[in-house]
Amino acid sequence: MARRPRDPLDLHGHHIVTNEELGQVLHADEADRERARHRRRLLHGLVLIVALVVLASSLILVLAMLQGYRPFPEAAPASTPSATPAPTVNAAGCPVVPVVPAAPGRVRVGVFNTTTTPGLAAAVAARLRSQGMVVSGIGNRTVTDRVPVVVVAGKAGRPAALAVQRRIPGSVYREDGRTGTAVDLLLGTGFQRVADAGGVNATAAGRLRCAP
Repeated sequence: MARRPRDPLDLHGHHIVTNEELGQVLHADEADRERARHRRRLLHGLVLIVALVVLASSLILVLAMLQGYRPFPEAAPASTPSATPAPTVNAAGCPVVPVVPAAPGRVRVGVFNTTTTPGLAAAVAARLRSQGMVVSGIGNRTVTDRVPVVVVAGKAGRPAALAVQRRIPGSVYREDGRTGTAVDLLLGTGFQRVADAGGVNATAAGRLRCAP
C-alpha cells in the first residue's frame, strides 16, 4: 500500500504558519483596528459638534437676555379688583355729582302749564327766550302731584336742566330715561317768577335740587 505524501507544513500533527498566512491574519487585525479608530474619530467629532452647538446657543441666549429678551413669559401680575364707581344718583334718583350749567343758547326747553292760569306757559317761555334759551314747545299738561315747578331731563340733559333750574326759584329736578339734552319745564301752582338774567350764576358748577 502506497504511503500518502507527507505535508511539509505539518510537523508532528501541528500546522506550521507561513509568512503569507501570518500576513493575512495581521492584515485582517489591522483593518479591524482601523475601522474601530474611524468609528472613534467619528464619535468624537459628533460629540465635539454637539458641544460647540450647545455652547454657541448658550452664548446667544445670554447675550439676548442681557439685551432684555426673556425666553419664558413672565407671570402676569394678579389683577386687582377695580374700584366700584361712585354712584351718580342717590337712592331717590337725584344726581349727586355737580355739573356745569349749559350756556343759554345750548338749552332747548319745552314749557308746559299744569295750572288753570291761562297764558302762564307762554309768558314764562317768552322770559326764557329773552335770556337766550331755545323754546322747543309751549302747551298744557296734567300732573298728579302738586310740586310747584318741575324741571325734567335725562342724564345727558343735566347741564341744561341746571341752567333752567337756576332761573326758576323753587323748582325741583326729576330725571327720566330720555336721551338727548331736551328739558321740560312743568309749571305748577307754586310757580313764583323767572329770575332776572343778571341775578343768575350761569357758569359755576353745582348740584341739581330735587324734591325732598
